[in-house]
Amino acid sequence: MGIALRLSPVHDERNPESKPWRADPQAANYDQARTDILRAAERVMNQVGIAGLRIGQVAAEADCTRQNVHRYFATRRDLVEAVLVHRSARLSATIRQRVAAQARPLDRLVEGIIAATDIAAGDHHLRSYYSGASADQMLRFITSSPALRDQVAAPIEAFADEIGVRDDAAMSVPELTEWFFRIFVSELVWALTTQQSIEERRRNLRVLMASPLAAASQSAILRGG
Repeated sequence: MGIALRLSPVHDERNPESKPWRADPQAANYDQARTDILRAAERVMNQVGIAGLRIGQVAAEADCTRQNVHRYFATRRDLVEAVLVHRSARLSATIRQRVAAQARPLDRLVEGIIAATDIAAGDHHLRSYYSGASADQMLRFITSSPALRDQVAAPIEAFADEIGVRDDAAMSVPELTEWFFRIFVSELVWALTTQQSIEERRRNLRVLMASPLAAASQSAILRGG
């Protein structure tokens, strides 16, 4: 089934950022059509990896044209990032369920990172995103994507509030977010390349996480608020 579009009258294919010919977000079918393309892109990415994804493949999988794909995602990079954010949202929902029973903020972070890395390491498709030609793009996404940071901003800010970190403190909320991503990437590399017991992983993560926060109410982290 093809994807119907509601378009503005001006169409300039030479400039993918040209707004007049982009799909209208107010159109009744906008969300469904965008989701169809997003799911098609994820299926293609699962087959060929991030580096191998091409707009033409996505268009064929979604049963639409390359132009239609670009009306929803101006560039290939936009499409790749949207797929990764979509997958990250599903991963985040699973992690929230797993750590809900943890009372202490530090324990929630430790168990959340362990859960995230275990899911990534155990999922064939996700694991392929971190290997070969796709690894560079995936790591750039994790460490620099504004969309991914926006997605995790709420839980990070809640954690910061719980342990008493403020933007004028020794470690600001943006710095806390950056630190969180660096720890996650580090743990992911360890999970994919080494064999450690769960207790070793917990111990190492607690050390890595607690040390930078000594000036930002470490006692609150350890006692649970």
